[in-house]
Order: sequence, then structure tokens, then C-alpha cells
Amino acid sequence: MSINLKININSISYQERIINIEATAEELLDVANFCEILSCKKIKFQGGVQKKGSTFVVQGVLIIDFIQECSVTLEEVESNIMMDVVREYMVSPTTKLNKSNEIIVNIEDNDIEYIEGNTINIKEMIQEILFLEIDPFIKKISSE
Repeated sequence: MSINLKININSISYQERIINIEATAEELLDVANFCEILSCKKIKFQGGVQKKGSTFVVQGVLIIDFIQECSVTLEEVESNIMMDVVREYMVSPTTKLNKSNEIIVNIEDNDIEYIEGNTINIKEMIQEILFLEIDPFIKKISSE
């Protein structure tokens, strides 16, 4: 399967739908360029997606092997991320305004990611996680 997988929410039921994704060479290069690292060696996501009320929950295990530059010697440093992922999505509601034309925000929905249209893009989730998890000042063990 492709990392560009866009899950059509119209096909998701209350029964979990299994997702197994392994990125192609082209997709690995695209993610490495997006995250400004030397290269991605592997991206794998195994899990599922399920409808829960008005939301859609994506959960599973994300494994990313990548190479970045040592912040001291600029040598290659191999790194990896293996983490449990749980993301909750909801179709973006139309913006509601109160009588003073102020946007009404439901604070309880802060952990929910809104999607436009009818698809969940797994690639965006993976890129965001990798971008946030990368150590910007990584050092090769021999450079300490």
C-alpha cells in the first residue's frame, strides 16, 4: 500500500478497518525532503481506523528509520522512531458565529483534528509526527 493513502470516511464503519502501510522509495524521498533530513530508510504503519460516534479514530504503531546529520561533525546518524499513534478526526464543521460575529469554539474538541472533504490523509499524519520527533541537535556518539 502507498503512504499517500487517503481513507474515504464514507467507507468507514463502526467495525475497525485494518491499515498496513509501507512507503515506497519515492515516498521516502518525499518525506525526507519535507522534514529536511538526509533520508528515510523505512516508514511503516500498522493499525486501523474506526468510526466512533461523529469521529474517526486512527490508531496503530508507526515505525520510521531515517538518517540525519550530526549537529557537530555533519556525519550521518541513523535514528528511528517507534511509537503508538492515536489520532481522532472529525469532518470540519461550518464556522459558527455568535451574535457579535465572533467564532464559537468548542474547547472539548481541541484534541480532534478536522478534515476537509471526506478523506483522512495518513501521509500528513506521518510527516507531522516525524517532523516533531526529529532531534534538531543530534550528535553522533563518537562526537561527544
